Amino acid sequence: MLFRSYSKKPINITTILSCLFLLSCFHPGANAMMEFDIVAQVQKQLNKDPRTTNLPIEVEVKEVVLSLKGKVPTQEEANALIEVASSVEGVKDVDATRLTTEKSHQLLADAVITAKVKGLFVRVKLLGTMPVEVTGIHVETKDGVVHLTGVAKNKEQVGTAEKLANSVMGVKQVITKIKVE
Repeated sequence: MLFRSYSKKPINITTILSCLFLLSCFHPGANAMMEFDIVAQVQKQLNKDPRTTNLPIEVEVKEVVLSLKGKVPTQEEANALIEVASSVEGVKDVDATRLTTEKSHQLLADAVITAKVKGLFVRVKLLGTMPVEVTGIHVETKDGVVHLTGVAKNKEQVGTAEKLANSVMGVKQVITKIKVE
């Protein structure tokens, strides 16, 4: 038995999760539980998104780097998988090297970068940790150079978009042509 209750009340899930978190802080081997939670959150988000529901994908995580493995019909579906996975809190990076499309055995590196940047925009918007305009900023990548265009409400949102884009592995440069309202 993992947890034993000494009261007559059952232990609720919040108590169990709190104990697991504390255990992970003091016991190095408990990181597996944190990684399991990240996988569960990613799978939950993939099942919620209509673009990624029912795609035959394996999700693994090691040291907060998420791995996607499988074959999907189109590049757009692969991009959606990467975008959704990147948007989950706790995911440091998404490794899509074992993700392929039916027409190609290798994903286009630029499409992967674009999907990761968009995923970061969604994560930051959902968590509310930084100001970013998710719907007004468009992301395109060519040869590792990220191009940001569109409209933001203020210069702070432009700076956040640039910072997030620069944080993605594989980005060589970020060119910003975002207009401030």
